[in-house]
Amino acid sequence: MPTSAQHFILENIPRPPEIIKNGLLVPETWMMILGDEGTRKTWLSLELGWAVSQGKPFLNYDTNKNKVLLINAELPAFEYQKRMRIMFRTRGIA
Repeated sequence: MPTSAQHFILENIPRPPEIIKNGLLVPETWMMILGDEGTRKTWLSLELGWAVSQGKPFLNYDTNKNKVLLINAELPAFEYQKRMRIMFRTRGIA
């Protein structure tokens, strides 16, 4: 662990592979999706989470497979569950 700013800036810290390529989401960071009610934030986050968890493209951006944690701070549990069921059903999972 560096002991000073000078040591830190001189240290060679390898960059891990991006989660969403082109620098849209890199490891050790998080993404927050904000918007007005009814702007499809939940659907966007579910699609993004699914793509990253599977290592599949998202909106024409390649992704590297990674663990995903979605935190829903807006919808009641029953509504979030309903949307997840719809998404899974369209993929033949549930």
